[in-house]
Amino acid sequence: MSPSFTAHNIRLDDGTQTLPERGWTLDQGPHVSVVRWMSQMLFPHGPGGQRIIDLGCLEGGYATEFARLGFDSTGLEVRKSNFENCLYIKDRVALDNLHFVNDDAWNIGHYGVFDIIFCVGLYYHIDRVTDFMHMLARHTRRAILLDTHFAPEDDASPSVATYNLSPLVTHEGLPGRWFHEHELEADNPALDALKWASWENKTSFWPTKPALLTLLRQAGFDMVFESFNQFGPDLVGPMGADGYYTTHTRAVFLGFKTP
Repeated sequence: MSPSFTAHNIRLDDGTQTLPERGWTLDQGPHVSVVRWMSQMLFPHGPGGQRIIDLGCLEGGYATEFARLGFDSTGLEVRKSNFENCLYIKDRVALDNLHFVNDDAWNIGHYGVFDIIFCVGLYYHIDRVTDFMHMLARHTRRAILLDTHFAPEDDASPSVATYNLSPLVTHEGLPGRWFHEHELEADNPALDALKWASWENKTSFWPTKPALLTLLRQAGFDMVFESFNQFGPDLVGPMGADGYYTTHTRAVFLGFKTP
C-alpha cells in the first residue's frame, strides 16, 4: 500500500505520480527551475559530483529532482511519517545519487559540507535564527536558496493578523516578530503529525527583511539576490497591496559565496 502524499507530486520511474490531483509534477515547479539555473551558473561543466541538501525535505520530491539534475542529492527530514514517504520514493526511482536521512536540520554538520543548501519552508520554523544561519553558512561551499517568511515592519501589515505575529521586538540583535507554533513538549509523539510546524521550539522568530538580508551577508553569503520566479511572468498581482507577497511576507532569497 502506497503512503499518502500531501504536498509533493513526484513522477516515479514507472510513470505514476504521487499526487496526480496537483495537475503538475514537482520538476515543473519554480524552485527546481531556479536550482537548475544556479547549477548552470555555478557549475558550467555540470553538477556531477556537486552536493546539494534539502533541509526539511518533507516527502522527498525536491531532493529527487535535484538527483535527476545530476547532483549528489541528500534529503534531510526529521518526521518519521514524512521519512517513510521519502523511502517509498527512493525505492521507485533508479538514482544512486539520491540519499535520505531521518534527522533534525540542526544536525546538518553530521553529513559534511554541501555546495548548495536548499532551505524551503523551514527557516520560519526556527527560533535561534542567527545561530542557524551561521551554521548553514559553515556547511555551504557556494550558495543557499532560502524560501521563508519575514516579519513586516509595519504593525498594520496584513501578515501580522494572518499569522498572529507578536509586536516588533529585538531577538539575537535582530528586529522581528515571534510566531506561535504549538504547545507540545519535545518528546511528545504528536509532533510527528504536525507536518507544517516546528519540531521542538514552541515559537519561531521571523526577522524583518532588512535584518534577514543583513544576516545572510554577515554569515558569509556576500552576494544576495531575491528571486520572483515563484510568481510567474506577471508580478503586478502577487506584488500588489492585496497580493501574496504583501499579505504573507514570504520571499525567495539566493545567497552566494563569491570566490
